[in-house]
Amino acid sequence: MSGQRQLTICPLAQPEFGAVANGGGSAPMPNKAKRAELARKALDAYLHEQSDIRRWCYRPPAEETGESVIIDLVTDLLLLAETEGLDPFEVTRKAEGHLRAERGRDC
Repeated sequence: MSGQRQLTICPLAQPEFGAVANGGGSAPMPNKAKRAELARKALDAYLHEQSDIRRWCYRPPAEETGESVIIDLVTDLLLLAETEGLDPFEVTRKAEGHLRAERGRDC
């Protein structure tokens, strides 16, 4: 789509994620466990903010979070991307490519 910003993926800049302090070179990404932990925190914050419009009045335990809650968060992130001038379908394609690479299916 014309007039939309180009999506650029930047490495995390915090030293605890292995970023190069002097800005030289590409920083390694945090490991999967750390990234999953960060995703859990983001999901928890999302659920906390959404608790007044959800069916429950408290956050369900992690093992009961379910696919629909994750889909809701991802959908809302894609809506945010669209409001920022990004193509949400392009974001989805790139995220899928990154996931496949992370899981070792594509390089």
